[in-house]
Amino acid sequence: MPQPKRYKDPAARQKAYRLRLQSRFASLCPKPLPKGPSIAALPSSSRWRAMQEEAARLLADLLPEMQDYRDQRSERWQESDRAQEFEERIAQLESIISDIESLD
Repeated sequence: MPQPKRYKDPAARQKAYRLRLQSRFASLCPKPLPKGPSIAALPSSSRWRAMQEEAARLLADLLPEMQDYRDQRSERWQESDRAQEFEERIAQLESIISDIESLD
């Protein structure tokens, strides 16, 4: 027995798909940057500040994920050269976050 159609046409199916994606990823970017040609074309200190805050927020979200990844690895891995390189990347990330926050 064939299944009943959920959507009246492919456009309706695509619209529902986009809405599902938007709701799933809304938590990643709760405060989207303003969009539009007039805003993006003109230099603006408020736009730059918003972009700076967004970059700092994204990197601050990345840092605990990287630290959790490191902590979940085996003890043998944590003593390896790759772990040392990973630690350096974490230290660089912390430095970048502090540099971005000090731009005010």
